[in-house]
Amino acid sequence: MKSDVSIVIVSYNSAEFIGACLKSVISARKQVRQQIIVVDNDSRDNTVALIREQFPEVELIVPGKNLGFAAGVNLGVSHSDADFVLLLNPDTVILNHAVDSIVDFARSRPGHGLYGGRTLTPDG
Repeated sequence: MKSDVSIVIVSYNSAEFIGACLKSVISARKQVRQQIIVVDNDSRDNTVALIREQFPEVELIVPGKNLGFAAGVNLGVSHSDADFVLLLNPDTVILNHAVDSIVDFARSRPGHGLYGGRTLTPDG
């Protein structure tokens, strides 16, 4: 079944953050069908192992070299099966079903090419 949104995360040595990010993406899901894609840019820490062990539902792409951010995004998006793509940094934590909210907002206001959410610092 086609996803509503593909969440593309480009990571590089993100083991310190990626676990909390992925947990929040998964737990904040309410109704939208989401595909989670992580493109790892040749991390030297345990990012890849952590994702493989703790998040088997994540589509992990390991190109074997650092492609840079833009090429990593393009590779991730090429694997998308969704109506919408959300680019997410690996140090982001999703709050209050934000992915559902932005997909609902985008669907209610079709015709725009770009939608964005609000970013908060750790202290709110």
